[in-house]
Amino acid sequence: MVAIKGGLTINVGRVAVGSNERLIFTAKFASNTVGKTIKLYQSASPGLLTTYVLQLMDDGSFAARDATANDGTFSNTLSTADCTAEKDIHFSAVIDDVQPAVTAKGSAVILSPYFTDFNARGGDESDEIATILTTAGYTVTLKCDNPTVCPTGAPTLEDFKGWGQHVAAVLVSHGDASADGSNNVVFTRLPYTATFYADWLAGRIEVMGDGTIALTPAWFNLYNNQLQGTIAYFSVCRSARGRGFADVFVAQGAGSFVGYTDYVGGAFATPRGISTFNHLVAGGTVGTYPATGNVEADSTPAAFMAFNTAASRTLPVIHNLLASTDLFIEYTWPLNMRDLDTGTMFNGEQVGFACPNTTAFLAWSGDDTSGGGQETATVLLSKAHQQGAFTNQVIVALRAAWYPSSSSGPATVTVSLKDRATGSKYGSQQATILPAQWHPNGCAGTTRVGYVEVFVLGPAGAETVSFTLGDQSMPTGE
Repeated sequence: MVAIKGGLTINVGRVAVGSNERLIFTAKFASNTVGKTIKLYQSASPGLLTTYVLQLMDDGSFAARDATANDGTFSNTLSTADCTAEKDIHFSAVIDDVQPAVTAKGSAVILSPYFTDFNARGGDESDEIATILTTAGYTVTLKCDNPTVCPTGAPTLEDFKGWGQHVAAVLVSHGDASADGSNNVVFTRLPYTATFYADWLAGRIEVMGDGTIALTPAWFNLYNNQLQGTIAYFSVCRSARGRGFADVFVAQGAGSFVGYTDYVGGAFATPRGISTFNHLVAGGTVGTYPATGNVEADSTPAAFMAFNTAASRTLPVIHNLLASTDLFIEYTWPLNMRDLDTGTMFNGEQVGFACPNTTAFLAWSGDDTSGGGQETATVLLSKAHQQGAFTNQVIVALRAAWYPSSSSGPATVTVSLKDRATGSKYGSQQATILPAQWHPNGCAGTTRVGYVEVFVLGPAGAETVSFTLGDQSMPTGE
């Protein structure tokens, strides 16, 4: 959201902080705003973000309050010094239980270990990119060394893993590479300990002269696989000198990798990072980045460099958001075979032939006795997760048996993630199963033929779900 009045431009966004949200106001001031008072007002009856912007832009309806009161109200009268050049001033306030978590489009991770230093020396686009993405409907994890801007704290090494769950991953940091483009590293500002010895031995990290960890492309190759079109933006010196980082991200499925070819200053990188994400949230493609071809005019002229820029690719649509996804299981058999009885078990309950079929988180299509038939089961993952049936990982047991004297031999099970709104299926996995003969034991008449292991990752409100399909030899949680 952007509001403009009297030379003042304000971007407003939301960043999830546990069960709360933080409103971030990034204000740019033109020279004609000298002497104006800027106010951030937290209403006793909070409403939409639009209301906050109107209150913020008001010229006098709300009295100035002391920022040290820590009550969400802040005012700042600009001086001539503030307006000698366009600059960023950051305000934030924690709003408890006001807005629902943003889940519609997916999540993004933004890491800036040196935010305070960068922001004082030319700019750091991390918080402004966070504003752009949150305003566009994405849930953002923003981590930096400024507790006001980033109340969730500075990045940890775990934050540099698992980026495949996000539509975008942004890193604003120091980095380096050899002149020929080899030996690429990005700095984390995190101290090395013996815990990371295996990663050091494998060449995934390097230890810098000050004892902190730098990450190599091998780190991202191991810990950020299975990207789903994720857009990776590295506002990092020499991150695009050579193809070290780019090749890893592209090979793992990134929609695009963007970096800089030489030592780059914040004054050059910041507006280009902002324009990149304004372009993307507006539906722009990676083949038409507005900063393409831009080169810094200094002694180390860094170029904005994008890789994997197929013209049709945009910010990805994540089809596996937990909030909108069920697990869909299909048991099928050939035309010359009939009456496969199935059983699907989750959270200690089972649906299928001769079962009660009155469970909280399972739905069954019913008994199909025909040739070339099909039975399906649906696991209501989001409901189960919300009600505490599981947290990050759970097993779904698959059972089946041929009704006596009907058939024998193999059948097929197909497992998919299914969008509840559209019915579309994604990420399907299929396996041949070998059902035994049904034995007259009610709901327990089927035998195990496989299992599905379900994984949930990501920040609260923007969790993603994935799964693996295994055979009957593995543990099932029965």
